[in-house]
Amino acid sequence: MKGAQGLAIAAGLAVVGAVCNWFYISRKAQDLEKESFLYVKATAKIRPGDVFKEEHFGRVEIPRKFAGNLSKLAVRWSELNTVKGGVATRAYTDNQLLLYSDLTTPTANSLAEQLGPNEISQEVLVDSTTFISENYNPGDKVLFFPPPASRVRVATKNPAPEGGVGPFRILRIGSRAGSMRVLRARGYRDTRGNVLVVPLTYKNTDKKELDEESKKLKQLLEYAGGQGLGVSIQSASKSEPKKR
Repeated sequence: MKGAQGLAIAAGLAVVGAVCNWFYISRKAQDLEKESFLYVKATAKIRPGDVFKEEHFGRVEIPRKFAGNLSKLAVRWSELNTVKGGVATRAYTDNQLLLYSDLTTPTANSLAEQLGPNEISQEVLVDSTTFISENYNPGDKVLFFPPPASRVRVATKNPAPEGGVGPFRILRIGSRAGSMRVLRARGYRDTRGNVLVVPLTYKNTDKKELDEESKKLKQLLEYAGGQGLGVSIQSASKSEPKKR
């Protein structure tokens, strides 16, 4: 009996140890930094030639230390807006990661489709000596700043607005309407990368008067007189801008 009891106790301890070990591994996995990737849902039943829609995709998180080459091969969740509107090159019958090699260049919505009922588009030339277009994507929010006074040639101009003007969301960067990483995978070449297209907003639907920030941007563009503006990106999680 003692032998049987000993075996039972040992077996019980083994089970407890295994459970504790599983909880430890699970907790450690939760502590690991993760990367999020897009996968095509099996329920979407995507066939070659179908246009990708947001509801076709799900999000899967993988610990970065186990991701390996996925960071170079698979499309990140943060690039969802760029992938939408693209055309599938193959069928997806199971839940499958979306790979860069699977992509076609998405069909961008026209500017008119991106604008709200009280908005119009405005092209803004930015300082090409400091602006790195690859660091920005359509959808980012930015602040604009006056060029150095030494570059402003006409001394009689009205003063520039104080501080940063904005934030304004980016509709286009030159001709680019999506993530550079995704588009470059399909052979895209950037054009006019130092021109941002942003929306100006009217106070009312009669479109007779711009709101204050839109007015300031117009004033800033007039002050710059064709010189590129400084630009800073707005943090996605905080109110403070991240300067580039």
